[in-house]
Formats: sequence, structure tokens, C-alpha cells
Amino acid sequence: MINDSYLKLLVENRWGVGQSVVQGFMNATNRMIPGTRATVAGYGPCGRGVAQTLRQLGARVQVADLDPYRRLEAALDGHRVGPLDTLLGSTDLLFLATGQPDVVSDEGIAALPDNAVIAGVGHFPWELDLGRLKSLVKAVDGSARQTADGSARQTAEHETYVQPDGRRITVLAQTRMINLVSAGGNPIEAMDLGLTLQARSLALVATGAALPGVQAVPQELDREIAGTFAATLERS
Repeated sequence: MINDSYLKLLVENRWGVGQSVVQGFMNATNRMIPGTRATVAGYGPCGRGVAQTLRQLGARVQVADLDPYRRLEAALDGHRVGPLDTLLGSTDLLFLATGQPDVVSDEGIAALPDNAVIAGVGHFPWELDLGRLKSLVKAVDGSARQTADGSARQTAEHETYVQPDGRRITVLAQTRMINLVSAGGNPIEAMDLGLTLQARSLALVATGAALPGVQAVPQELDREIAGTFAATLERS
């Protein structure tokens, strides 16, 4: 099970996703990160990476998570921590990284300030109920998306929802994974790492060193590949 590899969680999910999600957000919006109030819902490896990247770029980062260990970790990492509904009143940018459906409540939507932007991090675009959101606003407008070649085209992928009092909420790509919609996905080094884990694990099965079937990546193999990766960075 490559996805459960500690090395993959560390490099691809935290560092790779963290970078590519923020890159995708910037490509999609051309918004400035420094000084913005960014909230990350979910502090697993991907949410942690997004929060860290945002903070390194100068955002004031807030984190919401139901798990007490993750809340504690976020607080010790220097982020403001609290319930999502409480944090949304001071949120310019919202990144959804919980992997759970219907995370954003009606009260949370009502609390969002004017020009708030919502982006998805997880595989499933279900953390924000768009049907419910449409029932709470008075208008929905399509917006132009910045493409990789710098041109703009009219699209319904990025939509702006106008609340009854005029406040606007922009939802990027219906909360699909913004690093795939508006960027090139994870950095090549992170993808190479995942493919290496797959190839080396399959080699163990092919040579009889491991039995066929679903199983964890052997810790010694995970550590060996981590050591090789670290050595390439140390030499540069």
C-alpha cells in the first residue's frame, strides 16, 4: 500500500501537494498570498503541507481539525486553531483538505467575508455542498480562468456566488483538486518517489522476497529509498 508509506506521506502528500496546491491557486486567481488570511480545513499530511507553504509565502494561517492531536500539532506549528465556523469570519482563502463530505456549514458560508475564495485539496469535490450553497445566495456568475499560456477564457469552472447582502464567494473548479485543475499536479520529484516505491515493491514480489497481495511497503525499503533521496539533496 504505497499511499500508507511514511516516505510518500512526507514527501508527496506534505511537500509535493503543499507546493502544487498553492501554485494551482495562484495560477487560477493571480491573487497575492502575503498578508492574506488563509484557513486550511484538515491538518493531515496534505493540509499540513498547504498550511506550511502558505505561511512561508507570508499568509496568516488558521487551521481547523476535529482531531485533538492534529489541532495540537497545528498550534505548536504556530497556526491559529479553532472550529471552522469560528475561523471563517476572518478567512480570505479557504482550502478544503479534510476528505470528508459537507464540511462547510450554512453558518460558515454566512460568515465568509466579501471576496473569499474556496479551493479544494482532496480527491473528492464534496466538502462544500454546491447545491446547498446555490440555495443560500441570490446569484451565480461564471468567471475567467487564467490558463497556463497566460490567456483567459470564459468558463463555469470557477464561479462567484453572491450572498443576499452582496458579499461574494468564489469557488474554484467546483472544489476539485486545484493542483490538477490549474497546475501541473505534484512536482516531478514527488511523483518519481511514488513510482520508485511502486517499482521497488513490485520487484520484491517478482523475486519472491515478498508474497503477492495487499501489504505495507517494508520499512527497510522505505528507509532505504528515503536515504537515497536525502543523499541526492545533500550532494546538491
